[in-house]
Amino acid sequence: MEHYDPWAALDDLPDVTVRWRHQHPCGLYHHFDRTISLRIGLTDAQERCTLAHELVHAERGDCGLSEVALNARQELIVEREAARRLISLPALTEAVRWSCHPGELAELLHVDLGTLRARLRSLTDAERLALDEASAEHAA
Repeated sequence: MEHYDPWAALDDLPDVTVRWRHQHPCGLYHHFDRTISLRIGLTDAQERCTLAHELVHAERGDCGLSEVALNARQELIVEREAARRLISLPALTEAVRWSCHPGELAELLHVDLGTLRARLRSLTDAERLALDEASAEHAA
């Protein structure tokens, strides 16, 4: 299955650096010094998903917004974009042919459950139809 590689995508942002830290959230993007902080001890899937999420913030030039509703909207946009990059429709339909269990799907797609759920919440009607067809093949 094809995979978006956030570490390779980092090459497109040469002014962004990644640091490893002991911190509470899995990752943070620091707008002012263009760094991404990742928590030490993440699983491979968490690291991949967190880096992809923070890269979207960096590409957009996001900074933390003091207005809670605006910040939540910004996070939703970034979450959806990162999930779309990490989980292509062909990869998702292929995974659904093998399993319909969320934990197994996340493992097959090399993502965390939060990213899988974000991708599923943002499916278009055409994508839903493709997944319905793939899951019917799984059930047969």
